[in-house]
Parts: sequence; structure tokens; C-alpha cells
Amino acid sequence: FRFSYLKDYAEQWKADGVIMESVRYCDTHGYDVPGVRDYLDEVGLPSVYLEHDYTEGALAPLRTRVQGFLEIIS
Repeated sequence: FRFSYLKDYAEQWKADGVIMESVRYCDTHGYDVPGVRDYLDEVGLPSVYLEHDYTEGALAPLRTRVQGFLEIIS
């Protein structure tokens, strides 16, 4: 399967979850997100997808989402 290396990495690094990140309007990476999410769900690995731009005001919501995700997986 195309994304099977992700499970191997997660096991190797003892990851409890995956944080995916991309720059808003960067379609190249955005196209893979649904497939990666589906695969991570299938193997039981929690994930969160963060999309941002380069503005400083975007940092606070990202921080909140990461903190929430960390609470969920811990």
C-alpha cells in the first residue's frame, strides 16, 4: 500500500499519533491528505491535519489544535 511506510515509522519511533501540516493553498501536499488520513484511521493511528498560511495570527489556533490533539492521544 502506498502509505504503509507511515505505520513502520510510527512503530519505529513509538509515535502515539501523527500531526500533518501544510501551507494553505499548496495543492501538491493537500491532495494526499484524504488518503493518508484514511490509512492512518485504518491502522488505528490518531492524526490531525493542520493547514496554515504564513501570517502570525494563524499561530494561536494552530497551537490550540495541537494542544487538544496531544490531550486526546495522551
